[in-house]
Amino acid sequence: MRALALALVCAGPALACPEGDFPPFYPDATLFDAALAQTAEVAPPQTPLTGVVVPHHLAAPHLVAGGIRLAAGRAYDRIVLLHPDHFRVLEEPFATTTRGFATVAGHVPPDPEGAGALLAAGVARESCLFEAEHGIRALLPFVARLMPDVPVLPIAIAIDSRPADWARLAEALAPLVGPDTLILQSTDFSHYLPHHEARLRDQEVLHVLAAGDRAALERLIQPDHLDSPGAMWVHMALAERAGAAPIVLANENNAEYTGSFVAETTSYMVIAFARWPDG
Repeated sequence: MRALALALVCAGPALACPEGDFPPFYPDATLFDAALAQTAEVAPPQTPLTGVVVPHHLAAPHLVAGGIRLAAGRAYDRIVLLHPDHFRVLEEPFATTTRGFATVAGHVPPDPEGAGALLAAGVARESCLFEAEHGIRALLPFVARLMPDVPVLPIAIAIDSRPADWARLAEALAPLVGPDTLILQSTDFSHYLPHHEARLRDQEVLHVLAAGDRAALERLIQPDHLDSPGAMWVHMALAERAGAAPIVLANENNAEYTGSFVAETTSYMVIAFARWPDG
């Protein structure tokens, strides 16, 4: 199973470069509508969120929908969407795009100002990988429904990017992340391990988050612990600048969704970042 997954990653999708917006990726809205209905009672906390982490594995659509609902209900000037480059398309650490996205749930507008700033600084390059990258496409229908008309600045993070690259991206993003910006991080956690081992890896991630220790984050194993330590590192760095801290609201594993043994599981977390009041 893991060998097959790695072969698919190395093969990657055929990249398409539309003249305008990227076309819809999923054929219909049924799954997205069902997840939105399932999470209809989820309400944003009283403390405004600066960021949220949700899965991109649509085996857990309730967590994606519920996590994004937590951040909905207020006006944003942009959404910075951090996600991994699953198919190893990137030859450089980061990519972005000035294009918008059509989805089965509505249009998601681009952020040409934000993307242009990253491109002009040489931090990221324009890429067409977003056409078929589920790390972003799985989230966008929920964004279209819950945060309509908010520009999205997508940033794909290369699997082999390093802490020095992450620091450079965080510095470049800092001027673009204001009080009305949401950081939306698309990340799945422990991969390819049986449930009991995945839980141990999850616990190690939870310790790192509780300590706010980016140096310890750099020592985690990708993908045994998470599929994008770079996204988490950048998010934590930007949160620190804003005086925000994470709270883990959900931690599930796809082994919980089946009655049979799963040899290679995936873990999911929903994490909210905010300037939480003392006490």
